[in-house]
Amino acid sequence: MVLPDHERAPAVAAALRTPTARTLTHASGRPWLVGHWLDEELTVAAAGPTRLAVIGRCPIGAARLAAEAARLHDLDRLDHLDRLARTLPGSFHLVAAHDGRIRALGTASGLRLVFHARLAGLTVTADRADVLAAGHADILAADRPGAPSAADPAGMPVPAAGAEVEPRRLAARLLWPVPHPLHHLPLWPGVTAVPPGHHVTVEAGGAVRHGRWWSRPSRCARWPRPPPTCGGRSTRRSPSAPGRAAP
Repeated sequence: MVLPDHERAPAVAAALRTPTARTLTHASGRPWLVGHWLDEELTVAAAGPTRLAVIGRCPIGAARLAAEAARLHDLDRLDHLDRLARTLPGSFHLVAAHDGRIRALGTASGLRLVFHARLAGLTVTADRADVLAAGHADILAADRPGAPSAADPAGMPVPAAGAEVEPRRLAARLLWPVPHPLHHLPLWPGVTAVPPGHHVTVEAGGAVRHGRWWSRPSRCARWPRPPPTCGGRSTRRSPSAPGRAAP
């Protein structure tokens, strides 16, 4: 999970953190990243209060990421993160904290997604929708200690508001293939998905916005002849080319 640098962030992190979760902090000491990852799956760098993390599989080294964090700090533009994402190979999440703002993005293919939800008045970002949905129930339980949990007529607990699965979305997941764009739509209405190829930015005041960081390349057919970057190979040969008789 990714939390903003806010005074309520420690309480939210405490309510959601599992005993084995790891935590990285903002420059203020408040929690920034909370979750589970292997050492080789995380590269993190800092430049002043700016924080930059690559989570997943990516060959970027600590020195290169430190230079990118310093560039982000000096440019004072989160758009630099988008340009960086377009140059890095691999499968990963890219997360930045800068000047009170958060930006997170996954892969353009949608293999690594990003979700966000409002928890205790904060916008929390994560790579799993179910974690955010469960966070609603955990925080409500922490706010009402000792309160009896609601139950349905069968005696089973009723999920907290925001954690209920939306039946129509669940029914759509039973189709194969799942119609676009329902495949990326969270089952929980209290959770919002960031479309593949887009980032989410959480402003210092709490405003949330999505933006595109990747666009499909222009079609190779627009070129007079296929350029090398298209992976195409010309089938034309001169009449005198070896292996082919002249017409």
